[in-house]
Amino acid sequence: MDVESAGQSSRLQAMMDRDEIRQVIYRYCRGIDRRRSDIVRDCYHPDATDDHGEYRGGIDGFVDYVERTMTIWESTNHFVGNILIELDGDRARVESYAIAFHHMAAKGAKPIRELIARIRYIDDFERRDGAWRIAARLSLVDATRRDELTDWVLGPEYTRGSIDDTDPVFWPSIAEPPGDVSR
Repeated sequence: MDVESAGQSSRLQAMMDRDEIRQVIYRYCRGIDRRRSDIVRDCYHPDATDDHGEYRGGIDGFVDYVERTMTIWESTNHFVGNILIELDGDRARVESYAIAFHHMAAKGAKPIRELIARIRYIDDFERRDGAWRIAARLSLVDATRRDELTDWVLGPEYTRGSIDDTDPVFWPSIAEPPGDVSR
């Protein structure tokens, strides 16, 4: 292989590595928002650590923490924007900017509330057995705000998302939704 081909091959591998890492970050957000612990767990190496402020420790404890604490939210949406990936062989330092919306239903005299957090994930990724996964994560909170909201303002003709496997992302076909879909 000549020098030019080797350089192109190296750049192509770096592009594929970055794409695989981004896919892990996107799957993590889906797992959190759809309450799918199996998806969240698969984003981490088995011996990974996570520092989420209230929780610091291994991945099994983190998954338990998420399952326990996410129950207060009717829904969440994690939007990831800038993802900077610095590759170093089979390791990568990754900084991901995100905005996380946490929606809480009205309860008693309390109105609908939404917590919005501007966060960054600082991750150490490692490629092991050919797969990129998180080896260590630090979740930083740059700012938060809480809003009180009015009720659902769109009409019933809009399909609403769900926090579980009934969400349209898991339907076998978008063209032919399951018969029990609530709109």
